[in-house]
Amino acid sequence: MYMIHALWLAVKEEAGELDERRKNFATTCLPTSLGEVCRDVPRLIEAALFPFLPIKRILTDTMAPAAACYGILAFVTFYFAVTLLAMCPIEANLRFISAAWYMAFAAIVAYTRYRVRHHRQIKHGDVLTDMCIAVLFYPLALVQHEKELRAPDDFYGGSLDKESEE
Repeated sequence: MYMIHALWLAVKEEAGELDERRKNFATTCLPTSLGEVCRDVPRLIEAALFPFLPIKRILTDTMAPAAACYGILAFVTFYFAVTLLAMCPIEANLRFISAAWYMAFAAIVAYTRYRVRHHRQIKHGDVLTDMCIAVLFYPLALVQHEKELRAPDDFYGGSLDKESEE
């Protein structure tokens, strides 16, 4: 499903419906060098074990309304999903209920990605991409969001804006 979405974006770019030079995230989900991996390890551990902390920081930095409430909601949904998953030996069907709670948690992570895109004025992105990344790679996504908020505003050098105005 995700590859169909990527193909759709590529076709839109080729047809001229999407600007290939559009502003995108300045950072990546996956670290690109060994040094970056070493720098990201503490943040990845925090995001994997205590995801409500970076969620609250990201939403606060992006001036999202009720950032603290989203942090609490992330705490409840994540740990309830983990607890239900741990109880699967008692009742096997709890894994499905756990998955539903995890999806609720992933929706909060997807919302943080939306808020970062909105705050950084990144027009490229959609709900499907946000949700796929949140479900599959939530620790990497949360670390990326924090790095993106710290990236300089002129990362793209301002040349794209000047060329698009002409």
